[in-house]
Amino acid sequence: MFDKVKNFLHTFIHATGNQIDEVTTMNPTSRDDFLFTENHRSTQIYAELLTGNPDRLIDGSSIMKWLPPHENEPLTQEDRERILQKVSLYFDRFNETYEIV
Repeated sequence: MFDKVKNFLHTFIHATGNQIDEVTTMNPTSRDDFLFTENHRSTQIYAELLTGNPDRLIDGSSIMKWLPPHENEPLTQEDRERILQKVSLYFDRFNETYEIV
């Protein structure tokens, strides 16, 4: 449990510039919520912190729409799949185990 808290705090403290690739960042906004930004478009992602294995449950259905000012642009299934791949890279970097539900 201590390692999970330590990893979370590390992530939160170093939230600025959590670069996944050249056009993508992911920053925690709370314990379980993250702001995913790609090419200046953002969406919220819910990834619940757990006490067992896996460390997190990533709710793929939480990826519903782009946030303003891009709220009128469709967020497609292809977008969701690409976002989930990048979210996986993010948690892999912090050695957090996860399950996508």
